[in-house]
Amino acid sequence: MFRGLICLLFCWGISGCSSDSDLERTSLQFTCLETQESCSVSLSNAKNSDQSTKPEEFVLRLMQSELPALKPLDFYFFSSHSSIDKDFVVEKAWIAGRDMFMGEHDFTITMQDEVVQLQGMIPVCVTGDSMIWRLHIQALVGGSAYTFFADFHSRSNSHN
Repeated sequence: MFRGLICLLFCWGISGCSSDSDLERTSLQFTCLETQESCSVSLSNAKNSDQSTKPEEFVLRLMQSELPALKPLDFYFFSSHSSIDKDFVVEKAWIAGRDMFMGEHDFTITMQDEVVQLQGMIPVCVTGDSMIWRLHIQALVGGSAYTFFADFHSRSNSHN
């Protein structure tokens, strides 16, 4: 009897517990200007979005038009809505090679007046004409989990 109760509790624990990490994530790709200085994506592209209100738009700005290796990078991530509140949380941000794995390089996340600042760097030099890096941003928006991503080109100095 005691053994059966232990098994029942164990099975319930495996199937009955959930956390934010168990949320199904929706991936959304930013559309970026050719200059790479500004990118945007609308939550209307996401499944299960509320079509009765104006879709929320997210903007990503890069303060440099290039992605220099071994130099600090600053990205600013914000919503078109006038205020970002507790319903918007950036959990993690990192950059990795899109076509060639060169590690995942985490960014520091800070909130500044309704704008999320992402700070980090590409710790590897580009050896060819160009390298495409993918910035990933995991966030919770209104209780839904998203992974936003954008592709950026880093060009070597010898080929500019």
